[in-house]
Amino acid sequence: MSLTASTNSHFADGTVQLWGFDFGSTTCSAAAATARLAKSAVSGRVELQDLAVQYCSPITLTPRCGDLLDLAAIDQLLQQWLTAGKFQPQQIFGGGTLITGLAARSVNVAELRSLLTSRIGPGLIATAAEPCLESWVAFMAGCAELSRQHPGSYFLNLDIGGGTANLALGHRGSVLSTGALLVGARHLQVHPGSYQLTAISEPGAFLLSQLGIPKHAGDTLTESEVRAVLAFQVRILEACISGNRDYFLPPQLRYFQEVPLAIPAEVRDLIPTYTGGVGELIYRILRGEPLPSQTAFGDLGIELAQAIVCSPTLLPPQTRTLMPTQQSRATLYGMMQHGTEVSGTTLYLPNPQLLPLYDLPILGKICVAEADDRLDALLRLALLSPAGACIQIDSTCATLEQVRHLASQLQAALLRCHFPATLPLVLLLAKNVGKLLGSYITRWGQLPLKLVAVDEISDRNMAFVSLGALRSQVLPISLYGMNR
Repeated sequence: MSLTASTNSHFADGTVQLWGFDFGSTTCSAAAATARLAKSAVSGRVELQDLAVQYCSPITLTPRCGDLLDLAAIDQLLQQWLTAGKFQPQQIFGGGTLITGLAARSVNVAELRSLLTSRIGPGLIATAAEPCLESWVAFMAGCAELSRQHPGSYFLNLDIGGGTANLALGHRGSVLSTGALLVGARHLQVHPGSYQLTAISEPGAFLLSQLGIPKHAGDTLTESEVRAVLAFQVRILEACISGNRDYFLPPQLRYFQEVPLAIPAEVRDLIPTYTGGVGELIYRILRGEPLPSQTAFGDLGIELAQAIVCSPTLLPPQTRTLMPTQQSRATLYGMMQHGTEVSGTTLYLPNPQLLPLYDLPILGKICVAEADDRLDALLRLALLSPAGACIQIDSTCATLEQVRHLASQLQAALLRCHFPATLPLVLLLAKNVGKLLGSYITRWGQLPLKLVAVDEISDRNMAFVSLGALRSQVLPISLYGMNR
């Protein structure tokens, strides 16, 4: 994904626009919001405040043509969304796009990325097939506030769509770990109103083979076969929630564990919550609302929701009363609201024309108190990235002397490897010492380096960063592609 490409647009009142796009296995949608760049009365730093959704598209089936994404139909959808949401590229500050599940596995997903780039620009395109990122944004939009309201409990959010169940374990509003399972509603596609198969994904075919069900597209599943498929998926979810790692030891079951979820031993009595299309159906059942007719969406999503509701493990008593803020739109709102951070005002940026910078790999993290030989290795890796690279610095409790020491170490390492003056190098820090560190490293601008030190950025386990253009002395920052 990368996010945000703010240009030199000017908003006298500090108002900016955020966009989110979500292309999943079953559905796709878009949303736009406005927010204000303003100083926090508590922290004194510039933050995004007063976020207000101004447009939300209808949830639409992701256009497909056989096994391929229907790019012509998607292009028409994009045009409708951008027109309805009054999309203005020069006003975009942040947001993001997710391409997930079976959509991310499509053969022509690269063409979808190219289409999105032509429509909305390179700064808003998501990296496809990032299940852990999807887990994170779904928790932040759907469950973070709920977990803050119940600080004594651990929540496990399951974002279940057509292709994957994306898992996020959280506590007090923060994500502790993430995972993903190949469990979803659309691995077996059927004619609406029946169980006649129209398409079978690769995981769906493997699932049928494990159950000894020799069915192919055109065949019709019996009700007992449908129950067997649902029971198989429910057992996988139950094993994950209960922390039964032994369940996934056999290769045929490990296949469905795309990214293992780590649940610390001290965590007890998890409260499951649900988002995604299947999650919305689960809460409709709990509220006593009528469901669509059998296989109305051309998949087993309705049946999977009903099977989950019948599992005491997946639906303990607390889940019936503690419902997430967002459900079917959790990933969309998560990308729009939580995909962008704002830098501190003490950043080191001697040349603002260097920005924006997209998709810089985060090579690793070093501690401000113990810069070591890894600096040389990290900088050698940076030399292999023609667009530039990024290093995270743990500066939470840094003293002035430690900042000076780290700057000295970095300066020496940059000189040893003859770091070119043309290659961008970004340093990310949590503490507001960016300008000081950058000044020390470059000898107050004497060393010809394209160095950017960005501070007051939260410590998140991500793999890439994008920086928008300078605006009111702050930058829009995107961190994405979660390291596993």
